[in-house]
Amino acid sequence: MTASRLVTLTGIGGVGKTRLALEVAAVARRAFADGVWFVDCTAVQDGDLLAEAVVTTLGIRQHCARPPLEQLSEHLRTRRLLMVLGNCEHVPHAGAALAEHVLRHAPGVRIIATSRRVLGAEGEQVVTVPPLSLPGPGRPPSPEALLLYETVALLAERATAVRPDFRVTADNHAAVARLCARLEGIPLAVELAAARLRSLSVEQVADRVEDRFATLTNGRAAAPPRQRTLRALVDWSHDLCSPQERRLWARASVFTDGFDLEAAESVCADDSLRAASVADLLHHLVAQSVITAEPPARDGAGMRYRMLDTIRQYGAERLGEAGEEHPIRRRHRDFYLRLAERTLKDWCGPRQLAALTLLRTEHGNLTSALECPTTGPGDAEAELRLASALRFHWTVGGPLGQGRRRLEHALARTTETSAARANALWLAASMAVIQGDRATAERRIEECREAAAGLEDGNVDAYIAQVSGTILMLRGDLEASVSRYEEAATGHADADDTTGLLETLFQLAVALADIGDSDRSAEVCERILRTSEEYREQWARSFALYALAFDEWRRGLLRPAARRAREALAVHRDFGNHMGASLCIDLLAWIAAADEQYDTAAGLLGAAQSVWSELGSSIEAFGVRPALFSQDCGSSAAQRLGESRFHVLRDEGSRCSAAEAIDRALAVGREAPATPRVAPASTPAPAPVSAPQDLSRREQEVARLIAQGMSNREAAATLVVSPRTVDGHVQRIFTKLGFTSRAQVAAWVTAAANR
Repeated sequence: MTASRLVTLTGIGGVGKTRLALEVAAVARRAFADGVWFVDCTAVQDGDLLAEAVVTTLGIRQHCARPPLEQLSEHLRTRRLLMVLGNCEHVPHAGAALAEHVLRHAPGVRIIATSRRVLGAEGEQVVTVPPLSLPGPGRPPSPEALLLYETVALLAERATAVRPDFRVTADNHAAVARLCARLEGIPLAVELAAARLRSLSVEQVADRVEDRFATLTNGRAAAPPRQRTLRALVDWSHDLCSPQERRLWARASVFTDGFDLEAAESVCADDSLRAASVADLLHHLVAQSVITAEPPARDGAGMRYRMLDTIRQYGAERLGEAGEEHPIRRRHRDFYLRLAERTLKDWCGPRQLAALTLLRTEHGNLTSALECPTTGPGDAEAELRLASALRFHWTVGGPLGQGRRRLEHALARTTETSAARANALWLAASMAVIQGDRATAERRIEECREAAAGLEDGNVDAYIAQVSGTILMLRGDLEASVSRYEEAATGHADADDTTGLLETLFQLAVALADIGDSDRSAEVCERILRTSEEYREQWARSFALYALAFDEWRRGLLRPAARRAREALAVHRDFGNHMGASLCIDLLAWIAAADEQYDTAAGLLGAAQSVWSELGSSIEAFGVRPALFSQDCGSSAAQRLGESRFHVLRDEGSRCSAAEAIDRALAVGREAPATPRVAPASTPAPAPVSAPQDLSRREQEVARLIAQGMSNREAAATLVVSPRTVDGHVQRIFTKLGFTSRAQVAAWVTAAANR
């Protein structure tokens, strides 16, 4: 009250503006010697009669012929009082004029107004009354915690009034949370829903409240007519709008989860509603609490506008009544198709993270656009193009399973051969690979090969070769996969598809590292890094770092491998790319085990498992060999730590959320190196071998056992690790020392011991 003498509480109808104003007035009553006065403006249909209504409410005797406004200012001139002007949205100009006149002539008066729209008076301070707090999506909290939310508390209070035995319990709390989420924190909606609990269960009301306007009726008989049903409440707001504001309200109802000015101008404007007028109309709808405006979430972005679902549903009904639903929905789909295709085209550049953020912000609209009816010519192909253009939205930290279902749904709509279908088919195969569905991947890539036969599109052929290479790698045919990746890289380069080229080169680098061709793998990675730097992109760079780390781990270069893996993981964290993150966490676990940091390895294996579970995938989706690497890592850690401790540490890691798992893996690099572990009593412990700096302690032990004539299986039994683990150590020893036989290793160990 001290900041402004006129405060207007605005907000959507039924949000509790007047009730809040009266509560504030009751608290402030003692500060006003001449009391608090409430003037209900609901019945005032003519703004010229507002002053008369105030005069009547204040009990001012009207014996003279002076206008009511003059009588009012004269009466209030020396008084100290608080006036509450309730529900004056339908007479905003009269309300503003009255407030300005009174405050100018009566310095002891303060005014609180409640209105769905701003009055526009001089000195007015606007306070938006938000909906009540309500539980978010996902698993609801306990009944006790649920009652801390204002919406739930109000529902429980009002429900108890009509059904004294009502309680929020463990049996019904999920339905209560679902019901409250749909009521959107609107107190009137909560009260109307509570009234339904007289004859229905919470579950029944929650199921039926999807049709809010049919379910939320029969309010208090003493309430004003516009507050007895939810429809009457919104009808009142609609009646206050101009014809153009109503048209924009209806058309903007096609947006899901918000929109910006560009989208509104593109989708809602036509000959009957000029694009140049959309900004002003939005301003008026915000002022009338039909739409809310949110400040930009990122630099360079504009305001974002939203409607409560109650308001959207009402607008959608009006849109249907006007016969505009289908054309507006097509314009909506076409706008987001252009957005998605522009994002895909510009993917390889410095704005990758901003592009992903935008697509995630627009996820609701993108989903809605994919659901646009396909009844007209070109509709089915538009759906295919949109589902395919969202490739990175689905695969880089996005809803992969949903994306795959959307793509398969679009493919089922049409079998007509086209470039759009061919692109959708290879992408469907690629997404099936990521989810470990190799059979579908093989079927889809064969369909793509058939569809592409008559297209003469070299880039589609390149993607077919790329996905085929991945399938071959998953089968364990690394040499053949390398050949297909090389073919794909050439095709992408010829088509000037830098994005496809970088993606293929990463896969090629990993395959080369896996067959032991470290030099070529490093060359390919350097090519990726040079191109990434040229385009100032980060996505492919992170995978090149992973490929380098993988190769260094294979060669026993553990410290540089860990450093690169963490660097790649940090990029995946920033991108929200949990698939890339889980690959990096698994690799960090393998590195930790190779460095005999078994506690760390066990925890990281669990953390990686947690992220894979959230994705609905697993390391097995990336082939037999990565799965074996993780299996060997776990076996080594379990044998050295003991099964019990290993499972405790792994389970601890698996309880992490994805974000916690990533933070845990990144923190490993900031910790002090693990203390060297003491070998079991049965393990020979001769004097240390003079070895290259990067030959690990375990590799030195394996080299000594080779010199003693042990096979890999015998060495594994001695060291209490799996034979595969020893196979890996031996391969890394050969690579580091440049040897090709066990005899060379034995000779080298003997020579080093005699120095």
